[in-house]
Amino acid sequence: MGLGVDRALLRAFWEALSAEVDIGRRHGLERAYEAVRGAVRP
Repeated sequence: MGLGVDRALLRAFWEALSAEVDIGRRHGLERAYEAVRGAVRP
């Protein structure tokens, strides 16, 4: 039973971490896109 609780906790932590990484990646792509668009625009 203890292992089941640990596994659930580990899974929740991993999903939260993955979501944070995904948010960070998306934010980085948006910043890069804005920089490129700003450089191309006269």
